[in-house]
Amino acid sequence: MSDASTESQSKRVAMAELKTFLVCALLGPPIGGCAVVLLSAVVPGASNIFTEFREDGVVAMVFGLLMTIAFVAPLSFIFGGIQGVISGIAMASYGAARGKPPLWFALLLGAALFLTMFLFQYVQDRDSAAILFVAHMAPAVLCWLFCRRFWPVVK
Repeated sequence: MSDASTESQSKRVAMAELKTFLVCALLGPPIGGCAVVLLSAVVPGASNIFTEFREDGVVAMVFGLLMTIAFVAPLSFIFGGIQGVISGIAMASYGAARGKPPLWFALLLGAALFLTMFLFQYVQDRDSAAILFVAHMAPAVLCWLFCRRFWPVVK
């Protein structure tokens, strides 16, 4: 390989690392937050903020859901910002070391972040465990779908 080709390849990998980190750190928390809000609204028995809207009908519930999602995006960085940064570092590091991160790595990363939360006892019951599991897996898979396009094919 020529020096220009090697330099070009290393620049593409560096850009892929940066983009991967930014996608995971900036999109992961809002995706997880929206998953929590949506699942809290539909899972019976889950502690949620939609109880009063259910009594008023579907229109009020949908309006309440949309307003909540608007507030979830900023709050999601408080509750999921560290997980987003950890995911971004892990995905970018895997990509730098081995090339395009595979789906199994994203799933393993999401499960590991959930298990860490579970071990520190942030999960009170089965319903919240299921919601938080999805809240960790959904961003892992969706961020992986975005990020896999950034990585150059290694021949």
